[in-house]
Amino acid sequence: MSKTTEIRKFHLLLNLLIVMVSFNTTYGQDASVVTFKHTIRWLEESNFPNYFLNPEVRDSINTQIKADLIHQFRFSNINFPDNIDYRNIKGFGKPKEDLAGPSSPNGYNVHIFSFLTRETTGYGLIWSIKTLIRKEGKIILEKEVKHNIIYSNDIPASQQQFSSRDFQRIFIGLIRETISMESEYTGAMTIAIGPNREEQEKEIRLWFPKSIRYVLKTNGAWPSLDNSSSLLVSDKDTVMKFNYKNKLDVATDQISLKPMLAKMFTDATGVGMDYTVKEKGRKRGVIQLPGGKRLLIHMKWTEEKTSATNSDEVQSRIISPLEVQLFNDSTSVGGFSYQRISKALPSDRPNEKFNLTSGSFIESSSGTGVIHRVVGILNNIPFTAEFNAITGLIELNSDSHTLTTMLFYNCNPESNRSLKKINTSATTGAGSEEDTKAGNPSSKKEAKLKWYPYYMKEGASSAEVVTSLEILICLFFGVENM
Repeated sequence: MSKTTEIRKFHLLLNLLIVMVSFNTTYGQDASVVTFKHTIRWLEESNFPNYFLNPEVRDSINTQIKADLIHQFRFSNINFPDNIDYRNIKGFGKPKEDLAGPSSPNGYNVHIFSFLTRETTGYGLIWSIKTLIRKEGKIILEKEVKHNIIYSNDIPASQQQFSSRDFQRIFIGLIRETISMESEYTGAMTIAIGPNREEQEKEIRLWFPKSIRYVLKTNGAWPSLDNSSSLLVSDKDTVMKFNYKNKLDVATDQISLKPMLAKMFTDATGVGMDYTVKEKGRKRGVIQLPGGKRLLIHMKWTEEKTSATNSDEVQSRIISPLEVQLFNDSTSVGGFSYQRISKALPSDRPNEKFNLTSGSFIESSSGTGVIHRVVGILNNIPFTAEFNAITGLIELNSDSHTLTTMLFYNCNPESNRSLKKINTSATTGAGSEEDTKAGNPSSKKEAKLKWYPYYMKEGASSAEVVTSLEILICLFFGVENM
């Protein structure tokens, strides 16, 4: 018998005991939900909306909670408050569990506390829910459950948009746990949200039918670009090996007398003085391909830095466009620009708002999604690449034709089985410093590799395979640095 089965049996036995005791004390009684609080901390409301403002979501959750409480405790009726107490904590702090006064002196009073927060360090997401049932000051039930939330692709859940469907599903499931009902999350350490990989791959095959599925394996922490090595493999063979290395970053100050003169003025008068200097920056990376081929990514910019003689604060402002050039050794072969696009997600119940500047406008109540895009030229051929951070889909186009569609979802079964808790740095499988050194990913460390479904167009030549991988790295370079 597996350990998971034993845990589930234990939970069922415990639930049965609680139900037997509760049934004898609560049968036929009225109940009121007098405290209902939902708090988020260190999260963007655009990605984690207060769905309780949507009457359909609120009523759906309340209806299911009512049915579960009546089923579990045999209450005759349950009343809910008109509004949910919502809080958004920006700084350090914990939600207060202040209990509202009894609204049903002769019945039972239910208190529900929901707390959704990013972890103190990193980007992990934790959701805890506590249910407290009292009568005449006596505690009948008090239970809290807590789960790590992970997103189905490799982007941290705290940076994703939380759908109303996932919100309802998890909220109701956690409530069921707190009142000792069987839930799909009982005994689970993590809860996955987001798109279903199998369904997404079916959609890819539908709109990109003339394609062949490969798997891109890497020990890198994509979309962050650190030193990494990768393999593109088919069902039968390794198609391509390549490495990526970061080159030394360089920042140079222009020679200026401003800092010295400003300090002399302050020393003489005691009055603080601001001064501005220009600084040139440079960041480089190199893709190493078979046959000794190398593609150098070279980004440079100029920024102004404003300092004050009586303060340590420094304000920076880029005054020249971020310019990225591509070189094959010392020969220029192209360049690209980067765009970060915030896209309002569709909503069944959009909110109409008004301001004096723009007049009436529609605000999506389902938050915003981010699309990363690079546009450029490589070997005299135009290319574009887009990464939808919500769906995890990446599309690489060369000469206005789809070359590759990649799903940013780690499908390595060994890696997924080894996941025991949420990875707060979004680098699951990146491995140690030794793992990320240039070289072929070791088969002995297969569990640490990330596998990404990689659909190439049918009949792609070796040159087109190389081009698609180069465009992919250019995309991630833009996401990481621009």
